[in-house]
Amino acid sequence: MKIKFDKKQYWLLSYFTSIILMTGCYEIHQTGKPSYQDFVSSHSFPYIASQERQAQIIEKYSQLTVGLTEADVFALLGEPDCAEPLYTKAPPPNMEYLGFRWIYYLEKPNPNLTNLKKDIAVQIYFNTESKTDWIVSNIDGLDEIGSP
Repeated sequence: MKIKFDKKQYWLLSYFTSIILMTGCYEIHQTGKPSYQDFVSSHSFPYIASQERQAQIIEKYSQLTVGLTEADVFALLGEPDCAEPLYTKAPPPNMEYLGFRWIYYLEKPNPNLTNLKKDIAVQIYFNTESKTDWIVSNIDGLDEIGSP
């Protein structure tokens, strides 16, 4: 599997990852989906999704668009591996809720490291109205949909 990776995606994913790491203790908004900690505690590593799950995610990716609801995405891809609320970088109590993201891992070698080249995943960003506004993947052939 080839990885598609550019500077824009690296910067944006790093930015959102830093927001999540910085605000992990301030999860005011609950997503109703498994957290990253849930994903880690329920899988062994290195993690590789089943061939069926990988095929479903890759084959249905082209049907994803901006403006989908959680139910729409769930119907296409199934349950995400984890979900995380997103906030601005402002310190509490001035943090603003930006929405949340769902992550579908195809491969995750190390649960203790974020590796943008080795963590093969589809990330779906939802806005504050719970509609998709940005969908990205580092899988060759799966183009970015929308924008942050």
